[in-house]
Amino acid sequence: MATTKATARDLLPVPQPPGFHPTITVTPPSHDGLHFWKFISLGLYRGIFAMGLGAGPAHAIYFSVYENCKERFVVEGSGNGNAVARAGVVATVASDAVFTPMDMVKQRLQLSNSLYSGVLDCVRRVVNEEGYRTFYASYRTTVSGESVEDERLR
Repeated sequence: MATTKATARDLLPVPQPPGFHPTITVTPPSHDGLHFWKFISLGLYRGIFAMGLGAGPAHAIYFSVYENCKERFVVEGSGNGNAVARAGVVATVASDAVFTPMDMVKQRLQLSNSLYSGVLDCVRRVVNEEGYRTFYASYRTTVSGESVEDERLR
């Protein structure tokens, strides 16, 4: 089955009403006033700064604790897989002590009707209105979920 392509001579002119004179206006694109830092403070990226604050210290804690525990748990001349796995679990529990509060702040900032203007405002208000324990409300769940994942990897 052959297909045909339309050409310019195949197009029919569209009749226009009398007095119709099309004008083409070019309007420059308008800037909505949001600069990059303000833009990333909206929506899904709103809590990224909180995670950035917690990521460095949490990873530093993880690797420090992991290496320290690995030196203590590993016994020369024996199968060290179990000792290395235990060192990983202890390091995960320690690093989650930093990650969990920052994750809570990130989640609260990402809410569509968030009441907080930023990371520091969220931290201050949570401490004053709900107390420090609020930062660790999901700590047990986080640790137990990651421990199950560590067990599957072993």
